[in-house]
Amino acid sequence: MSSIRNAVLLTYHSAPCVFTFIETVPPAPRKRNPHIFNGRYITITRKDDGGLHPNFKNLKVDEHFSIECFAAGVANELMLALECLIEK
Repeated sequence: MSSIRNAVLLTYHSAPCVFTFIETVPPAPRKRNPHIFNGRYITITRKDDGGLHPNFKNLKVDEHFSIECFAAGVANELMLALECLIEK
């Protein structure tokens, strides 16, 4: 029983039986691919192998939407993020 970590051990005695209950505490979940950049148009996550992965956020198209402004915003955020994340 010494190999069980973070366990709660409860023993219940009731003649003629003895019951032992073991409750283990599950390990905290490891967050996969954490966001390391969160902009208006994109997020960048780091994969388990150390690689950077850009992701587009949901595109909101309404009467004020402009393809040129969207493309320029994505390009600016990508350049800003990469300048900060990649060592020169």
